[in-house]
Amino acid sequence: MLKSLTARAIVPVAVAITGFVVVCCILLFSALKEDMISDAVSYETKLADTITRSTHYAMLKGDRETLRNIIDNVSSQDEVEHVRIFNKKGLVMFSGNHGEVFTYVDKKAAGCIGCHAGPVAKSTLKQMERARRYQNPQGRTSSP
Repeated sequence: MLKSLTARAIVPVAVAITGFVVVCCILLFSALKEDMISDAVSYETKLADTITRSTHYAMLKGDRETLRNIIDNVSSQDEVEHVRIFNKKGLVMFSGNHGEVFTYVDKKAAGCIGCHAGPVAKSTLKQMERARRYQNPQGRTSSP
């Protein structure tokens, strides 16, 4: 098959071009994946900041009914899986899942371990450090 001069010239070029296209596709896929993850983290961070700003005044005034209403409204959105507000001790004060109100957050859970991995909890994390992927009890992959 590779006895003719044409075959000896075309096959190596075809293999090199195919390899180049495969490598470029892999690099493009990884770049797009990183960009999509970065956009998702940015969106979720902005949503969390919006919730914080929306509840700030009601917290200052001690208006529990308004806080409950805000959390219920945010939790009812399709793209929001879980919202809760807990105090420094980890006691859930408000939640979209009313069954977990007045329960303690598991500091060893996937959503909390980023800050509570060491003996002293971290008070702040950078935007990409706050984002973690884990499976919820229903087996669905999500991020906080």
